[in-house]
Amino acid sequence: MVMRLWILLAALLLGWSAIFQGEAPLELSDIVYRPHNTPADDNRFLQFAEHVAAREADGVRIISYTAEGDPIYLELVYRREELQVRVDPTADQFGHGQVLVVTCSPDLQKIDGGVYYEYRLTGCLHPGTHTAYVMPK
Repeated sequence: MVMRLWILLAALLLGWSAIFQGEAPLELSDIVYRPHNTPADDNRFLQFAEHVAAREADGVRIISYTAEGDPIYLELVYRREELQVRVDPTADQFGHGQVLVVTCSPDLQKIDGGVYYEYRLTGCLHPGTHTAYVMPK
């Protein structure tokens, strides 16, 4: 009985990104978000945005850091007309320690900020629009 509980717990913890039954989880590419992103990180986010626009399955994990250097993870997984968003601030020593998982519209909003582009999540079950990524032009 105890072994079954451990197997169930492991499946729940390790398989969150297997959002849809019968499908293998997507392998997420890491993008490190910093004040000056690398071209490789910007290109990977653009590739993700293009895949979502073309309705192709893809996923990224954007890692940003607090002023104290603690990571905050933003996982974006697009599959089957749904964009699943997972925000994990549990490694932030001053954070609230709760993981937020919501579904958003797959239509990323691109805002021209003059010297940068901002990509926002829209249509989320959590009210408002939310910035996912900012990159220079």
